[in-house]
This record gives sequence, structure tokens and C-alpha cells, in this order.
Amino acid sequence: MDNHGIEIDPLFCFPDDFKVLEGTDINITWDICHYSNTLANMMDVLSGKQHRKYYPNIQNAKIEDFTKLNSRISHWHFSAFKGIADPKTGSKCTEGVLPIDSTLGENFYKKCLRLVEGNSSTKRKITLEIQEENYVQRTTVKKMIKWINLIAN
Repeated sequence: MDNHGIEIDPLFCFPDDFKVLEGTDINITWDICHYSNTLANMMDVLSGKQHRKYYPNIQNAKIEDFTKLNSRISHWHFSAFKGIADPKTGSKCTEGVLPIDSTLGENFYKKCLRLVEGNSSTKRKITLEIQEENYVQRTTVKKMIKWINLIAN
């Protein structure tokens, strides 16, 4: 589903989908925001909040499942999202929000950050994909850096 609940893209990627890369030199960029949105959508579908017809690739995935890919992940994208796009209700999704403003809550992203930190080979290679109201002043990304430093220390 796109962020506005208009176009349906029923393809969600789960860690097991990357098994096809075994035996290759291809690495992975893992996007925490996209994966967390996948998990939230799966929870909504499995609980009956969203219609299963929109999402044929349903799996009961867990937050830590992406750690199976640690040896292949060479880069991380990190942010949170707010809202779940749903054509039935008209709700929308906003990506690039701070964990404290997210749908899944700050503790969810604390756990994700700790799991990312646990992967020592890529610990320092994180792109913060944060939306800003003012891209000159960038106050939101500064708040995200402060949040990360509080969690990491």
C-alpha cells in the first residue's frame, strides 16, 4: 500500500525472502521504517483491521527476524512512521518521523536500534531518513541524533 492508501503494492519483504542471495556477493540495505511498517500492516491484517485481499503475502513476522540477515546487511536506513495507510478508512502513513511520534511507539524503535547496534560490522553505517519541515535548519534530525545518543549510552 502506498502512503496514501491509493495504490496497492502487496509486496512486503521479509527476511526469509533474501535467501536467494546466499552464495552471492550482494549485500542488503535494511530499512527499519519500511520493515516496521510491514510488521504493523501484518498485525492489522491478521487482527482483521485491514482486508487480507490487499496483502496476499502474509507472514507472522517478528521485530528481531531481520537479525538473521546480519551478515549480509551492509547499510541501515533508520526512521519511524506514523499512521497506517488503509483505503477503507482513508488513513495515511507518514514516513521519517521520530520514534516518540510513531505508531508503534518509542520502545519498538529502541529495540530496533539495539538490534542494529548488535551488528558490529555495520554499526556505524546508518542513514537517518527523517522528514523535516525546514531542510535548512533540520531540527528534527537533530532530535533524532539526540534520541539515538540517549539510547546508545
